[in-house]
Amino acid sequence: MSNYGSIPLKQQLSKAERDLLQSDRPGYGSHTKVAVALNLVNATVGAGIIGLPFAIARAGFFTGILASIVVAALAQIGLFMLILAGQRVGIYKFALLVEYLLGRPGYHFLNFMICVQAGGGTVSYFILLGDSLPMLCERYLPQWPLLANRTFILVFVGIVCILPLNMSRSIGSLARWSIVSVLCLPVILLTILIRAPAYAPKEGISLEWVGQDVFGALGIMAFAFTCHQ
Repeated sequence: MSNYGSIPLKQQLSKAERDLLQSDRPGYGSHTKVAVALNLVNATVGAGIIGLPFAIARAGFFTGILASIVVAALAQIGLFMLILAGQRVGIYKFALLVEYLLGRPGYHFLNFMICVQAGGGTVSYFILLGDSLPMLCERYLPQWPLLANRTFILVFVGIVCILPLNMSRSIGSLARWSIVSVLCLPVILLTILIRAPAYAPKEGISLEWVGQDVFGALGIMAFAFTCHQ
């Protein structure tokens, strides 16, 4: 595989050029399988997973556990089918693959759905940050009252932290940040395991087989495990 039309030999490409080409041309990736896997985990374990406990509570404990396994398996199968379809037709961009299969309406519908899903995830992150960071800053940094302002925190995080990450032309450049994000998961789980017993006696959720809203819980789980885009 020496070239793609007017694209020069792979050996002549810089790392930045490889990152730019890797999104739709096989063989140009500059990252390891571990980095790619961490990117995928980071995409899956996002804002949606925060709602999994609520989803399991709504579906019933045993039904919720079973449903989460089924939804995770379906998401994995869908991702595998997506990759396989891209390999067979030689298209490695999600939107273009959908356009090839469903035409121009499918292309626009997919972009709309990705916008809604990604936008919903972003909004949920901002809500979580707005509910938690100002309270923590007010408690531990009372000498800086500005940090307890919800609006200031959201604007600051959006401009300083989130905006620079969105300026990259390739998702491969986020691999290092994905490593940091994934390494934070054990800390979160350990914190929950330590603090959960203190709050458990206050909650009256029973371990029932079928909960009050199974189908609503399935929607939350589908959002939590979807990472195809």
